[in-house]
Amino acid sequence: MLSDREKADFREELIRSMKTFRASNADSFLTLADWLPRYQRT
Repeated sequence: MLSDREKADFREELIRSMKTFRASNADSFLTLADWLPRYQRT
């Protein structure tokens, strides 16, 4: 289970990534795919 702090960090990073890669949805999904395993592992 993620702590509230981890959830907040993940959400901020995801939003930042989505803004950065807004021009390409594929890039956004790739970024999400990179982040999810890292957070699920903890």
